[in-house]
Amino acid sequence: MSAFPLGVNTWVWVSPLTDDDLASLVPRVAAWGFDVIELPVERPGDWDPHKAAALLAEHGLKASVVLVMPPGRELVAAAAGVVEETQDYLRHCVDVAAAVGSPVIGGPAYASVGRTWRMSNDERRTIYTELRDNLEPVVDYAGERGVVIAVEPLNRYETSLLNTVEQALEALPDGCGLALDVYHMNIEEKDPAQAVRAAAGRIAHVQVCGTDRGTPGADRFDWPAFTQALGEAGYAGPLVIESFTAHNQTIATAASIWRPLAPSQDSLAVDGLAFLKSL
Repeated sequence: MSAFPLGVNTWVWVSPLTDDDLASLVPRVAAWGFDVIELPVERPGDWDPHKAAALLAEHGLKASVVLVMPPGRELVAAAAGVVEETQDYLRHCVDVAAAVGSPVIGGPAYASVGRTWRMSNDERRTIYTELRDNLEPVVDYAGERGVVIAVEPLNRYETSLLNTVEQALEALPDGCGLALDVYHMNIEEKDPAQAVRAAAGRIAHVQVCGTDRGTPGADRFDWPAFTQALGEAGYAGPLVIESFTAHNQTIATAASIWRPLAPSQDSLAVDGLAFLKSL
């Protein structure tokens, strides 16, 4: 059995998430044997966190919450009003996490996904300082509510700001955690297991999938080395399967999902769960 709680993100099936979707997915996810269901907050009000909390309690599931950074949500190199609106959105995600009992909100809390630009070393240092300044009040707000902000480095095609654990550790303020995603680490880290060890004490959330963003285990990734490194780094949180359906226009385009990645979305979740348990 896996030493970690195991979860799955609702993006495997739907986007945006709704109350009706949760009513359908939660019983299935629980019956398959998952411990955690991951809930994206694409837009405030898409789903009711209090209804979700009651539903999860009924079926014995824990929650994790992920933030979403579409165009227009920016914490750096943006107008002051845009930064303030993004901070307000992140505070809303914290409130949602507190309502459903999630210890984290995870995601690329710095710039919109797909936004890239060239930076000199001096410009990068300046942007990192700006990021720390703009994240700190949200980190403090989250800490007061028992929630950790877990910032996720993305691959080079989705951001030019934070691609690696090393960059994230340099850029993020104290009290801010890291969210690690196998898909991005497989692209950007020379040694994903060593990157995990370097992040010891800061890892707050972990997302997993195959190297093609499909089923974990149906790939060439060194899963034993990765999970061993997580244990050595002191991480005890969930491993959450994050993948996407090719039928959703917004998420599928942002994640470059142009074809099915498994025989069915259900099999992606169920087969991934079985593999993760085998670790």
